[in-house]
Amino acid sequence: MENRFFEVGRIGKARGLKGLVKVIPAGPAEESALAEGHLLYIRNERGDYVPLRIESVHTEVKKQRTLFFVKFDRIANREEAEALMDHGLFTDQKPAQTEQPEESSLVGYSVVSDKLKIGVVHDLLGSFMQQVLVVELLASEATRSAETLLIPLVDEYVKMIDHQTESIVCINLDQLEEE
Repeated sequence: MENRFFEVGRIGKARGLKGLVKVIPAGPAEESALAEGHLLYIRNERGDYVPLRIESVHTEVKKQRTLFFVKFDRIANREEAEALMDHGLFTDQKPAQTEQPEESSLVGYSVVSDKLKIGVVHDLLGSFMQQVLVVELLASEATRSAETLLIPLVDEYVKMIDHQTESIVCINLDQLEEE
């Protein structure tokens, strides 16, 4: 049987005493599901989908990221909010597709560090919460003791992704090398 639910994000930490929770969207397309009045679902211990209606949404922008703080109708206090931490949030409507290429399309992109091409993205590991680039190093860079390098897809290591030139500019890669 085909699942008619689509994951749009995860519930994060509780905020305040009145049941407000941080919601981490699965991606830019899923942010549209986080609107006042929308009906989302969580899975209980038995695997059943339990509906939650969004009463209010508060957003904050920190470090170029939008944070979503959501109040659901069935969460009345901090204890109930903490009990739902790390639960997936689902919708019964397929999320709209964005114009931006999927992260899996990064396979084949050149990886550049200090203005030099060091390798090519061979694979992408992880989930929407944390993705890791598997970079196949060029022969000149492979003398570091490994032929591949794992680079977390986070701002600390990935400065810029250029979809037109199919390149990824990386920084701080010396922190990832084994000693």
